Order: sequence, then structure tokens, then C-alpha cells
Amino acid sequence: MKRFSIRILTQIFIGFILLNSCSAQTTKTLTLVGSTPIGKELQTTFGIISTNEYDFMKWELNLNHNDQQFTLDLNYGESMPNTTGFINGGKEAQISGTYTANVGQIANLNGKIYELKDSKTGNKFSFLQIDEHIFHLLSANRTLLKGNDGYSYTLNNINSSSTNTAASSPTITSLAKNNTVNQFAFAGRTPCEEIATDNKLTVSDGCFKIKWSIVLNTDPQSLKPTTFSMKRINKGPDTIIGNWQVLKGIKAQPKAFVYQLKSTNTNEIYNLLVGDDNVLFVLDKNFRLYPGNKLHSYTLNKKE
Repeated sequence: MKRFSIRILTQIFIGFILLNSCSAQTTKTLTLVGSTPIGKELQTTFGIISTNEYDFMKWELNLNHNDQQFTLDLNYGESMPNTTGFINGGKEAQISGTYTANVGQIANLNGKIYELKDSKTGNKFSFLQIDEHIFHLLSANRTLLKGNDGYSYTLNNINSSSTNTAASSPTITSLAKNNTVNQFAFAGRTPCEEIATDNKLTVSDGCFKIKWSIVLNTDPQSLKPTTFSMKRINKGPDTIIGNWQVLKGIKAQPKAFVYQLKSTNTNEIYNLLVGDDNVLFVLDKNFRLYPGNKLHSYTLNKKE
């Protein structure tokens, strides 16, 4: 009886050690997804021979925090009309290598900067973590990459919590300065469901994206904010007009700056977090960043 008890206890002890050993070796992976333009800088970085017909590229980036290794799966090509895919399935590429992550500052943003190196070519690319939800790709000279009216350069954490429970806040420390023009415009496509629900918008069945085009006006002399006009397209075009202002300080980030747009014809309010002169991030009603998805992000890009 004693021998049997000792044997059982020994097996339990060994099992406990093995279980803890396996737990200690569990891979902690950050998975980022998104769809971005296929700009010249990324073509060079990834060795992509592109044509003018190539529209965008889909990302799935996995970062292993245990060994600082990453794998990136890309799908890119010419978009197939009325779908979210590519003609003939597009082209695919897989890139792998190592990465580092350090706290730093990019323009008006403080955060963690990830720098990734392709193990085959030695080419590097980087992005900035804005909060737990969103990460934005950087140019070679460490500025926020500007997208277009179709896609941004924002990647989204596939495992982040919803905005209803998110506790993190953006980390912008100073206002982007643009003192040369008294009218500037931003555009982009965002996911539909969350922002439509928050603003009680009437959208089409199965809505998965909304197109936005915003023109911000300032006083010609003082350059202080005055009026805005916004076109929102889903079920049909909506034109929204009103006034806008710059807010300083939101929640736990007293140095952050936000463009707040208040409509005079629909009573809607939109808050846009300033990244720099070229990039704005859409905030929810509680001044938190919206998490995007594999197709679209809540990012607006300046129009030329």
C-alpha cells in the first residue's frame, strides 16, 4: 500500500513538473492583420515587381515574443470588382526574420517601435504601436506612412479586446502643425458596424465598410478651425456640415490633440486623433481608438 501511494505521488509530481514546463514554453504571439496600399517603399522592401494595376496587399503578421522571430504572409494584386479579393487570386509571398521592439517617439507619437528584418534579404521595415489595438507602418525615415482614400497603412491586433472593454489610450504628445493652407481634406474607408452602431447610422444590410471624405476649413488669417463638410457613402451619399475645433487632453492623455467635428444638420459628433499632418485616427465616443479588421482600419489619410 505504501509503495503504491509513493508511486502515485511520484507520477503526480512528475506530471505537475511537465505541465508547468509546457506552460512556460507556451508561445506568446502577436498577430496583426490589415490591408494596405502597395506603395513603392513596400515594393522595394519586399522585392515585389508591381504594375499600375496592383491595388493593395493583405497582411497577416505573426510576432513570436519568445524568440523575437516573425513570419509575414502577404497576398497582393489587382482587386476583383465588387469583391474583397484579387483577380486570379493575386500573388502570395512569405517573409520571415527577426525583430526588435523599443520605446520611442515618432513625430507626435510615443509608443513601442517594432523594427523587423528579413532574414533572406536583410531588408528592414518598421511600425509604431499606437495602443493595444492598432499599429501603424513607418517610412524609411521614420514617419507615419500615408495611405490613400481606399486603404491606410494601419495594422490591427486580431486578438485585442473590443472598444467596450479597452482600457488603453492613445499616446500623442503634441499637435501636428500645418500653417500653410486654410483648407485641407482627408479620406478613407473604415469598417462599418461599430461606428454605425455608435452613431445610430442607417446603413445597408451586411454593411462592412463606409467611405469618408472630409474637408476642414480654417480662418484665412488666424488659421483657426471654422467649418467642415463631410461626405459619407454606404447606402447612399450623406453630406454632413458643421463646425470643428481642436481639443487638448483626453482621458489619461492630457497632451493628446483631437479634431472634434460637430454637425449642424445631423447632430453627429466625430473625434479624430491627430497622428501628424497626414494621418488621423478615428476615436469612439469614449475617446478610444477603434480596432479595425483585416480589410479596413479606422484611419483617414490626407488628400493631395
